[in-house]
Amino acid sequence: MAERKRRTEMKFLFDSLRNQIPASHGSKSSKWEILSKASDYIKSLENSCKANSAAQGQLGQVVQDLDVIRRENESLRAENHRLFQEMNAYRDARHANMVQQAPIPQHYPAPTASMSVDPSSRSLPPPHNVGHASSMQGVQYTDGVR
Repeated sequence: MAERKRRTEMKFLFDSLRNQIPASHGSKSSKWEILSKASDYIKSLENSCKANSAAQGQLGQVVQDLDVIRRENESLRAENHRLFQEMNAYRDARHANMVQQAPIPQHYPAPTASMSVDPSSRSLPPPHNVGHASSMQGVQYTDGVR
C-alpha cells in the first residue's frame, strides 16, 4: 500500500514537472526526458537571470551618467545665462558711453564743396559708330574708355 502511494505521488510530481516545462505541455515523455528538459530549462532561466542582472547593472550606470549629465547641463545653462547678462550689461554700458561721447546727429549736414562730384567726370564719352552700325553691334568709344 505504501509503495502504491509513493508511485502515485511520483507520477503526480513528474506530471506537474512536465507541465511546468514550456516545450513539454501535454506530451508523453519518459522520466529521464522530463528531468533532462527540466534541467535545461532551469539552466536557461539562470542564464536569463544573469543577463537581467547585468542589464540592471548597466541601467544603473546609465542612470548615474544621466544624472551627472543633467547636473552639468544645468550648470552650463546657468553659466550661459550669466554670460548673456554680462554681455548685455557690457553692451548697455558701451552704448551709454558712446551716446555721452558723440551724440548722434538728428539730420545729416548739408553737402560742402569738397563733397560735390563733377557730373562730367561720371558720364561716358560720346559714342562713335564706325560705318553703318546696326543697333545690335554695340557702341565703340573714340578714346578707348568704357
